[in-house]
Amino acid sequence: MKVSNQPVRAQGVAVPAAHLQRNFWLGVFSGIGYNLYLVFFSTELVLAWFLTELTDSNLLISLLIPIEMGSWYFLQIVLSGYVERKPLTMPVYQVTAGIRVAALGLLAAAVFTLTDPRALLAAFFLLFVINALMAGVAALPFMNVVAKTIPAARRGAYFGWRRFAGGLFGLGAGVVVRAILGSETGLVFPGKYGWLFVLATAVTLLQVVTFSLIVEPPEAVDTRRVPLKEQFRRALRLPIRDGNFGRYLGTRVAIVAAALALPFYTVYARRVLDAPEGMVGVYLMGMTLAGVLSNLVFARISDRWGNRLVVRLAALTALLVPATALLVVFAPGLGAARVIIFGLVFVLQGIQVSARVIGGTNYLLELTPSIERVLYIGVAHGVLGVVFFMSPVGAAIVDTLGFVPLFVVALIAGVVAILISTTLEEPRHKRAPVKPEAASA
Repeated sequence: MKVSNQPVRAQGVAVPAAHLQRNFWLGVFSGIGYNLYLVFFSTELVLAWFLTELTDSNLLISLLIPIEMGSWYFLQIVLSGYVERKPLTMPVYQVTAGIRVAALGLLAAAVFTLTDPRALLAAFFLLFVINALMAGVAALPFMNVVAKTIPAARRGAYFGWRRFAGGLFGLGAGVVVRAILGSETGLVFPGKYGWLFVLATAVTLLQVVTFSLIVEPPEAVDTRRVPLKEQFRRALRLPIRDGNFGRYLGTRVAIVAAALALPFYTVYARRVLDAPEGMVGVYLMGMTLAGVLSNLVFARISDRWGNRLVVRLAALTALLVPATALLVVFAPGLGAARVIIFGLVFVLQGIQVSARVIGGTNYLLELTPSIERVLYIGVAHGVLGVVFFMSPVGAAIVDTLGFVPLFVVALIAGVVAILISTTLEEPRHKRAPVKPEAASA
Protein backbone atom coordinates (compact mmCIF):
# COMPACT_ATOMS: atom_id res chain seq x y z
CA MET A 1 0.00 0.00 0.00
CA LYS A 2 1.60 3.28 -1.10
CA VAL A 3 1.31 6.27 1.19
CA SER A 4 2.55 9.85 1.12
CA ASN A 5 4.38 11.56 3.95
CA GLN A 6 1.36 13.73 4.75
CA PRO A 7 -0.75 12.83 7.79
CA VAL A 8 -4.02 11.07 7.00
CA ARG A 9 -7.20 11.75 8.96
CA ALA A 10 -9.06 8.68 10.19
CA GLN A 11 -12.39 9.51 11.90
CA GLY A 12 -11.16 13.00 12.77
CA VAL A 13 -7.75 11.88 14.12
CA ALA A 14 -4.53 12.83 12.30
CA VAL A 15 -2.47 9.67 11.67
CA PRO A 16 1.13 9.93 10.34
CA ALA A 17 1.44 8.25 6.96
CA ALA A 18 4.14 5.87 8.19
CA HIS A 19 1.92 4.77 11.07
CA LEU A 20 -1.00 4.24 8.68
CA GLN A 21 0.97 1.70 6.67
CA ARG A 22 2.29 0.00 9.81
CA ASN A 23 -1.13 -0.11 11.46
CA PHE A 24 -2.83 -1.39 8.31
CA TRP A 25 -0.60 -4.43 7.94
CA LEU A 26 -0.34 -5.19 11.66
CA GLY A 27 -4.14 -5.23 11.66
CA VAL A 28 -4.13 -7.62 8.71
CA PHE A 29 -1.67 -9.98 10.44
CA SER A 30 -3.79 -9.81 13.59
CA GLY A 31 -6.78 -10.71 11.44
CA ILE A 32 -5.00 -13.85 10.26
CA GLY A 33 -4.77 -15.01 13.88
CA TYR A 34 -8.41 -14.16 14.50
CA ASN A 35 -9.66 -16.01 11.43
CA LEU A 36 -7.61 -19.07 12.30
CA TYR A 37 -9.23 -18.96 15.75
CA LEU A 38 -12.65 -18.95 14.07
CA VAL A 39 -11.74 -22.19 12.28
CA PHE A 40 -10.24 -24.09 15.22
CA PHE A 41 -12.95 -22.82 17.59
CA SER A 42 -15.86 -22.72 15.14
CA THR A 43 -19.07 -22.44 17.15
CA GLU A 44 -21.35 -23.71 14.38
CA LEU A 45 -19.20 -26.75 13.54
CA VAL A 46 -16.39 -27.71 15.94
CA LEU A 47 -18.08 -26.72 19.20
CA ALA A 48 -21.55 -27.88 18.15
CA TRP A 49 -20.12 -31.27 17.18
CA PHE A 50 -18.12 -31.38 20.43
CA LEU A 51 -21.28 -30.88 22.46
CA THR A 52 -23.19 -33.55 20.56
CA GLU A 53 -20.64 -35.99 21.98
CA LEU A 54 -21.18 -34.73 25.53
CA THR A 55 -24.96 -34.19 25.62
CA ASP A 56 -28.21 -34.96 23.82
CA SER A 57 -29.74 -31.68 25.00
CA ASN A 58 -30.73 -29.35 22.15
CA LEU A 59 -31.10 -26.60 24.75
CA LEU A 60 -27.44 -26.79 25.77
CA ILE A 61 -26.31 -26.87 22.15
CA SER A 62 -28.52 -23.87 21.39
CA LEU A 63 -26.70 -21.90 24.11
CA LEU A 64 -23.52 -21.76 22.03
CA ILE A 65 -24.66 -18.83 19.89
CA PRO A 66 -26.14 -16.69 22.70
CA ILE A 67 -23.12 -17.29 24.91
CA GLU A 68 -20.60 -16.52 22.19
CA MET A 69 -22.41 -13.60 20.57
CA GLY A 70 -24.71 -12.45 23.36
CA SER A 71 -21.94 -12.42 25.95
CA TRP A 72 -19.64 -10.81 23.36
CA TYR A 73 -22.09 -7.93 23.07
CA PHE A 74 -23.44 -7.94 26.63
CA LEU A 75 -20.93 -5.80 28.56
CA GLN A 76 -20.20 -3.27 25.83
CA ILE A 77 -23.00 -0.84 26.68
CA VAL A 78 -22.21 -1.23 30.40
CA LEU A 79 -18.53 -0.37 29.88
CA SER A 80 -18.97 2.15 27.07
CA GLY A 81 -18.95 5.10 29.48
CA TYR A 82 -15.62 3.94 30.94
CA VAL A 83 -13.96 3.28 27.58
CA GLU A 84 -15.11 6.51 25.91
CA ARG A 85 -13.29 8.53 28.60
CA LYS A 86 -9.94 7.00 27.57
CA PRO A 87 -7.73 9.00 25.15
CA LEU A 88 -5.89 5.70 24.53
CA THR A 89 -7.94 2.49 24.58
CA MET A 90 -5.27 -0.08 23.60
CA PRO A 91 -4.47 -0.96 27.28
CA VAL A 92 -8.10 -2.03 27.79
CA TYR A 93 -7.79 -4.30 24.74
CA GLN A 94 -4.54 -5.85 25.97
CA VAL A 95 -5.84 -6.76 29.44
CA THR A 96 -9.15 -8.25 28.31
CA ALA A 97 -7.64 -10.08 25.34
CA GLY A 98 -5.00 -11.54 27.64
CA ILE A 99 -7.74 -13.00 29.85
CA ARG A 100 -9.21 -14.61 26.71
CA VAL A 101 -5.93 -16.37 25.99
CA ALA A 102 -5.82 -17.70 29.55
CA ALA A 103 -9.41 -18.97 29.36
CA LEU A 104 -8.77 -20.81 26.09
CA GLY A 105 -5.61 -22.39 27.50
CA LEU A 106 -7.48 -23.58 30.59
CA LEU A 107 -10.22 -25.06 28.39
CA ALA A 108 -7.63 -27.08 26.47
CA ALA A 109 -6.17 -28.30 29.77
CA ALA A 110 -9.63 -29.26 31.04
CA VAL A 111 -10.30 -31.42 27.98
CA PHE A 112 -7.07 -33.35 28.57
CA THR A 113 -7.49 -33.76 32.34
CA LEU A 114 -11.20 -34.10 33.17
CA THR A 115 -12.61 -37.61 32.77
CA ASP A 116 -16.15 -36.98 34.08
CA PRO A 117 -18.32 -35.80 31.15
CA ARG A 118 -20.46 -33.64 33.44
CA ALA A 119 -17.40 -31.91 34.90
CA LEU A 120 -16.02 -31.35 31.40
CA LEU A 121 -19.35 -29.94 30.24
CA ALA A 122 -19.45 -27.53 33.21
CA ALA A 123 -15.82 -26.46 32.70
CA PHE A 124 -16.46 -25.92 29.00
CA PHE A 125 -19.40 -23.58 29.56
CA LEU A 126 -17.63 -21.65 32.35
CA LEU A 127 -14.50 -20.97 30.29
CA PHE A 128 -16.52 -20.43 27.12
CA VAL A 129 -18.49 -17.67 28.88
CA ILE A 130 -15.30 -16.00 30.16
CA ASN A 131 -13.79 -16.09 26.68
CA ALA A 132 -16.93 -14.60 25.12
CA LEU A 133 -17.31 -11.85 27.74
CA MET A 134 -13.69 -10.75 27.43
CA ALA A 135 -13.87 -10.86 23.64
CA GLY A 136 -16.82 -8.47 23.81
CA VAL A 137 -15.05 -6.05 26.12
CA ALA A 138 -11.93 -6.16 23.91
CA ALA A 139 -14.11 -5.38 20.87
CA LEU A 140 -14.86 -1.85 22.11
CA PRO A 141 -11.24 -0.66 22.12
CA PHE A 142 -10.52 -2.75 19.01
CA MET A 143 -13.15 -0.95 16.94
CA ASN A 144 -12.19 2.39 18.44
CA VAL A 145 -8.55 1.85 17.47
CA VAL A 146 -9.57 0.84 13.94
CA ALA A 147 -11.72 3.97 13.58
CA LYS A 148 -8.82 6.15 14.78
CA THR A 149 -6.09 4.53 12.66
CA ILE A 150 -7.74 3.46 9.36
CA PRO A 151 -9.51 6.03 7.09
CA ALA A 152 -13.09 5.18 6.10
CA ALA A 153 -12.19 4.73 2.42
CA ARG A 154 -9.59 2.10 3.38
CA ARG A 155 -11.62 0.08 5.90
CA GLY A 156 -13.17 -2.13 3.25
CA ALA A 157 -9.70 -3.16 2.10
CA TYR A 158 -8.58 -3.42 5.74
CA PHE A 159 -11.27 -5.89 6.81
CA GLY A 160 -11.22 -7.54 3.39
CA TRP A 161 -7.49 -8.29 3.61
CA ARG A 162 -7.85 -9.43 7.23
CA ARG A 163 -10.43 -11.98 6.18
CA PHE A 164 -8.84 -12.82 2.82
CA ALA A 165 -5.38 -13.53 4.24
CA GLY A 166 -6.89 -15.19 7.29
CA GLY A 167 -9.14 -17.24 5.03
CA LEU A 168 -6.21 -18.53 2.97
CA PHE A 169 -4.55 -19.77 6.13
CA GLY A 170 -7.96 -20.93 7.29
CA LEU A 171 -8.18 -23.32 4.37
CA GLY A 172 -5.10 -25.07 5.69
CA ALA A 173 -6.59 -24.95 9.17
CA GLY A 174 -9.71 -26.67 7.81
CA VAL A 175 -7.51 -29.48 6.53
CA VAL A 176 -5.96 -29.74 10.00
CA VAL A 177 -9.41 -29.88 11.61
CA ARG A 178 -10.49 -32.62 9.23
CA ALA A 179 -7.29 -34.59 9.92
CA ILE A 180 -7.59 -34.27 13.70
CA LEU A 181 -11.27 -35.21 13.81
CA GLY A 182 -11.02 -37.90 11.13
CA SER A 183 -10.72 -41.56 12.11
CA GLU A 184 -7.42 -42.07 10.28
CA THR A 185 -5.40 -40.17 12.94
CA GLY A 186 -6.37 -42.55 15.72
CA LEU A 187 -7.19 -39.65 18.07
CA VAL A 188 -10.20 -40.21 20.29
CA PHE A 189 -12.77 -38.04 22.04
CA PRO A 190 -12.30 -35.72 23.85
CA GLY A 191 -8.54 -35.44 23.31
CA LYS A 192 -8.82 -34.64 19.61
CA TYR A 193 -10.89 -31.57 20.45
CA GLY A 194 -8.31 -30.64 23.08
CA TRP A 195 -5.70 -30.29 20.33
CA LEU A 196 -8.02 -27.98 18.41
CA PHE A 197 -8.39 -25.84 21.55
CA VAL A 198 -4.60 -25.73 21.94
CA LEU A 199 -4.34 -24.42 18.39
CA ALA A 200 -7.12 -21.89 19.09
CA THR A 201 -5.15 -20.62 22.11
CA ALA A 202 -1.93 -20.25 20.10
CA VAL A 203 -3.47 -18.29 17.22
CA THR A 204 -5.39 -16.05 19.65
CA LEU A 205 -2.09 -15.19 21.34
CA LEU A 206 -0.68 -14.32 17.89
CA GLN A 207 -3.71 -12.10 17.23
CA VAL A 208 -3.39 -10.23 20.53
CA VAL A 209 0.36 -9.64 20.35
CA THR A 210 0.22 -8.41 16.75
CA PHE A 211 -2.67 -6.00 17.29
CA SER A 212 -0.99 -4.66 20.44
CA LEU A 213 1.91 -3.38 18.29
CA ILE A 214 -0.39 -0.90 16.50
CA VAL A 215 0.35 2.77 17.19
CA GLU A 216 -2.84 4.33 18.55
CA PRO A 217 -3.00 8.14 18.41
CA PRO A 218 -4.48 9.91 21.46
CA GLU A 219 -7.88 11.50 20.97
CA ALA A 220 -9.73 14.32 22.70
CA VAL A 221 -12.49 12.82 24.85
CA ASP A 222 -15.05 13.94 27.41
CA THR A 223 -13.41 12.82 30.65
CA ARG A 224 -16.46 13.46 32.82
CA ARG A 225 -17.71 10.42 34.69
CA VAL A 226 -21.17 9.41 33.44
CA PRO A 227 -23.40 7.44 35.86
CA LEU A 228 -24.54 4.09 34.46
CA LYS A 229 -28.19 5.18 34.63
CA GLU A 230 -27.39 8.24 32.52
CA GLN A 231 -25.43 6.13 30.03
CA PHE A 232 -28.43 3.83 29.58
CA ARG A 233 -30.69 6.86 29.09
CA ARG A 234 -28.40 8.13 26.33
CA ALA A 235 -28.36 4.65 24.82
CA LEU A 236 -32.15 4.34 24.73
CA ARG A 237 -32.57 7.73 23.05
CA LEU A 238 -29.88 7.22 20.43
CA PRO A 239 -31.88 5.16 17.85
CA ILE A 240 -34.69 7.76 18.08
CA ARG A 241 -32.36 10.74 17.80
CA ASP A 242 -30.60 9.17 14.79
CA GLY A 243 -33.31 7.48 12.70
CA ASN A 244 -30.89 5.95 10.21
CA PHE A 245 -29.00 4.33 13.07
CA GLY A 246 -32.33 2.90 14.25
CA ARG A 247 -32.98 1.39 10.81
CA TYR A 248 -29.44 -0.01 10.79
CA LEU A 249 -30.21 -1.70 14.11
CA GLY A 250 -33.42 -3.12 12.66
CA THR A 251 -31.53 -4.62 9.73
CA ARG A 252 -28.85 -6.13 11.96
CA VAL A 253 -31.44 -7.52 14.40
CA ALA A 254 -33.25 -9.29 11.55
CA ILE A 255 -29.96 -10.73 10.27
CA VAL A 256 -29.15 -11.99 13.76
CA ALA A 257 -32.64 -13.51 14.05
CA ALA A 258 -31.94 -15.43 10.84
CA ALA A 259 -28.68 -16.63 12.41
CA LEU A 260 -30.50 -18.28 15.34
CA ALA A 261 -30.70 -21.42 13.20
CA LEU A 262 -26.94 -21.60 12.57
CA PRO A 263 -25.93 -24.25 15.15
CA PHE A 264 -28.83 -26.44 14.06
CA TYR A 265 -27.64 -26.78 10.47
CA THR A 266 -24.74 -28.79 11.91
CA VAL A 267 -27.05 -30.75 14.21
CA TYR A 268 -29.36 -31.48 11.26
CA ALA A 269 -26.42 -32.75 9.20
CA ARG A 270 -25.32 -34.98 12.05
CA ARG A 271 -28.65 -36.36 13.28
CA VAL A 272 -30.87 -36.33 10.20
CA LEU A 273 -28.47 -36.62 7.27
CA ASP A 274 -26.15 -38.92 9.26
CA ALA A 275 -23.05 -37.02 8.08
CA PRO A 276 -19.74 -38.57 9.21
CA GLU A 277 -17.60 -36.60 11.68
CA GLY A 278 -14.95 -35.94 9.03
CA MET A 279 -17.49 -33.78 7.16
CA VAL A 280 -16.86 -31.06 9.78
CA GLY A 281 -13.56 -30.32 8.06
CA VAL A 282 -15.16 -30.41 4.61
CA TYR A 283 -17.91 -28.01 5.66
CA LEU A 284 -15.33 -25.77 7.34
CA MET A 285 -13.17 -25.65 4.22
CA GLY A 286 -16.20 -24.83 2.06
CA MET A 287 -17.27 -22.07 4.44
CA THR A 288 -13.73 -20.70 4.66
CA LEU A 289 -13.09 -20.81 0.90
CA ALA A 290 -16.35 -18.99 0.25
CA GLY A 291 -15.34 -16.35 2.78
CA VAL A 292 -11.91 -15.99 1.16
CA LEU A 293 -13.28 -15.51 -2.35
CA SER A 294 -16.03 -13.13 -1.28
CA ASN A 295 -13.93 -10.99 1.06
CA LEU A 296 -12.06 -8.99 -1.53
CA VAL A 297 -15.23 -8.56 -3.58
CA PHE A 298 -17.08 -7.07 -0.62
CA ALA A 299 -14.02 -5.03 0.31
CA ARG A 300 -13.93 -3.53 -3.19
CA ILE A 301 -17.65 -2.76 -3.06
CA SER A 302 -17.22 -1.18 0.38
CA ASP A 303 -14.39 1.15 -0.63
CA ARG A 304 -15.75 2.06 -4.06
CA TRP A 305 -19.55 2.15 -3.67
CA GLY A 306 -20.05 2.32 0.09
CA ASN A 307 -21.11 -0.01 2.87
CA ARG A 308 -24.87 0.35 2.47
CA LEU A 309 -24.72 -1.99 -0.53
CA VAL A 310 -22.66 -4.52 1.43
CA VAL A 311 -25.18 -4.43 4.30
CA ARG A 312 -27.95 -5.14 1.78
CA LEU A 313 -25.97 -8.08 0.41
CA ALA A 314 -25.54 -9.35 3.97
CA ALA A 315 -29.32 -9.28 4.34
CA LEU A 316 -29.74 -11.15 1.04
CA THR A 317 -27.33 -13.91 2.01
CA ALA A 318 -29.01 -14.18 5.43
CA LEU A 319 -32.09 -15.21 3.45
CA LEU A 320 -30.24 -17.58 1.12
CA VAL A 321 -28.75 -19.74 3.90
CA PRO A 322 -32.09 -21.10 5.26
CA ALA A 323 -33.58 -21.10 1.75
CA THR A 324 -30.84 -23.49 0.61
CA ALA A 325 -31.29 -25.70 3.66
CA LEU A 326 -35.02 -25.98 2.92
CA LEU A 327 -34.34 -26.81 -0.72
CA VAL A 328 -32.10 -29.70 0.34
CA VAL A 329 -34.69 -30.88 2.86
CA PHE A 330 -37.50 -31.02 0.32
CA ALA A 331 -35.64 -31.83 -2.91
CA PRO A 332 -36.57 -35.36 -4.04
CA GLY A 333 -34.17 -38.08 -5.15
CA LEU A 334 -30.93 -36.74 -3.65
CA GLY A 335 -30.26 -39.75 -1.43
CA ALA A 336 -26.77 -39.89 0.09
CA ALA A 337 -25.73 -36.87 -1.98
CA ARG A 338 -27.69 -34.67 0.40
CA VAL A 339 -24.74 -34.74 2.82
CA ILE A 340 -22.50 -33.15 0.18
CA ILE A 341 -25.10 -30.79 -1.26
CA PHE A 342 -25.93 -29.58 2.24
CA GLY A 343 -22.43 -28.10 2.25
CA LEU A 344 -23.87 -25.22 0.18
CA VAL A 345 -25.49 -24.01 3.40
CA PHE A 346 -22.05 -23.49 4.93
CA VAL A 347 -20.65 -21.99 1.71
CA LEU A 348 -23.39 -19.35 1.77
CA GLN A 349 -22.81 -18.88 5.47
CA GLY A 350 -19.16 -18.04 4.73
CA ILE A 351 -20.28 -15.44 2.19
CA GLN A 352 -22.85 -14.03 4.60
CA VAL A 353 -20.31 -13.62 7.40
CA SER A 354 -17.96 -11.73 5.05
CA ALA A 355 -20.71 -9.34 4.02
CA ARG A 356 -21.89 -8.88 7.61
CA VAL A 357 -18.41 -8.20 9.00
CA ILE A 358 -17.25 -5.85 6.25
CA GLY A 359 -20.53 -4.06 5.62
CA GLY A 360 -22.04 -4.06 9.10
CA THR A 361 -18.88 -3.02 10.91
CA ASN A 362 -17.81 -0.32 8.46
CA TYR A 363 -21.32 1.09 8.07
CA LEU A 364 -21.53 1.49 11.84
CA LEU A 365 -18.14 3.20 12.07
CA GLU A 366 -19.08 5.65 9.31
CA LEU A 367 -22.29 6.58 11.14
CA THR A 368 -20.58 7.48 14.38
CA PRO A 369 -19.41 10.97 15.38
CA SER A 370 -16.03 10.60 17.12
CA ILE A 371 -17.24 12.04 20.44
CA GLU A 372 -19.98 9.37 20.67
CA ARG A 373 -18.30 6.56 18.74
CA VAL A 374 -18.01 4.19 21.70
CA LEU A 375 -21.64 4.86 22.69
CA TYR A 376 -22.88 4.04 19.16
CA ILE A 377 -20.84 0.83 19.13
CA GLY A 378 -22.00 -0.12 22.63
CA VAL A 379 -25.67 0.48 21.81
CA ALA A 380 -25.51 -1.45 18.53
CA HIS A 381 -23.75 -4.40 20.08
CA GLY A 382 -25.90 -4.32 23.22
CA VAL A 383 -29.10 -4.61 21.16
CA LEU A 384 -27.65 -7.45 19.09
CA GLY A 385 -26.54 -9.20 22.26
CA VAL A 386 -30.11 -9.24 23.57
CA VAL A 387 -31.28 -10.87 20.34
CA PHE A 388 -28.53 -13.49 20.49
CA PHE A 389 -29.67 -14.44 23.99
CA MET A 390 -32.93 -15.56 22.35
CA SER A 391 -31.16 -18.51 20.71
CA PRO A 392 -32.76 -21.05 23.08
CA VAL A 393 -35.98 -20.25 21.21
CA GLY A 394 -34.38 -22.14 18.32
CA ALA A 395 -33.90 -25.19 20.52
CA ALA A 396 -37.51 -24.96 21.70
CA ILE A 397 -38.72 -24.87 18.09
CA VAL A 398 -36.59 -27.90 17.18
CA ASP A 399 -37.72 -29.86 20.25
CA THR A 400 -41.43 -29.16 19.73
CA LEU A 401 -41.83 -28.72 15.97
CA GLY A 402 -38.64 -29.99 14.33
CA PHE A 403 -35.84 -28.52 12.23
CA VAL A 404 -37.91 -27.35 9.26
CA PRO A 405 -40.03 -24.78 11.17
CA LEU A 406 -36.82 -23.25 12.57
CA PHE A 407 -35.40 -22.94 9.05
CA VAL A 408 -38.65 -21.26 7.97
CA VAL A 409 -38.40 -18.75 10.82
CA ALA A 410 -34.83 -17.95 9.70
CA LEU A 411 -36.11 -17.50 6.15
CA ILE A 412 -38.76 -14.99 7.28
CA ALA A 413 -36.15 -13.06 9.29
CA GLY A 414 -34.02 -12.83 6.15
CA VAL A 415 -36.94 -11.33 4.22
CA VAL A 416 -37.44 -8.72 6.96
CA ALA A 417 -33.72 -7.87 6.89
CA ILE A 418 -33.88 -7.23 3.14
CA LEU A 419 -36.94 -4.99 3.45
CA ILE A 420 -35.45 -2.81 6.21
CA SER A 421 -32.07 -2.57 4.47
CA THR A 422 -33.71 -0.87 1.48
CA THR A 423 -34.46 2.15 3.73
CA LEU A 424 -30.85 2.75 4.83
CA GLU A 425 -29.01 5.95 3.91
CA GLU A 426 -25.51 5.99 2.44
CA PRO A 427 -23.28 7.62 5.09
CA ARG A 428 -20.84 8.93 2.47
CA HIS A 429 -23.59 11.04 0.92
CA LYS A 430 -24.13 14.34 2.66
CA ARG A 431 -26.65 13.89 5.45
CA ALA A 432 -27.82 16.22 8.19
CA PRO A 433 -25.40 15.87 11.11
CA VAL A 434 -26.77 14.28 14.25
CA LYS A 435 -26.06 16.58 17.16
CA PRO A 436 -24.29 14.68 19.98
CA GLU A 437 -26.30 14.48 23.19
CA ALA A 438 -24.55 16.05 26.13
CA ALA A 439 -23.90 13.66 28.99
CA SER A 440 -24.61 15.00 32.43
CA ALA A 441 -21.89 14.25 34.91
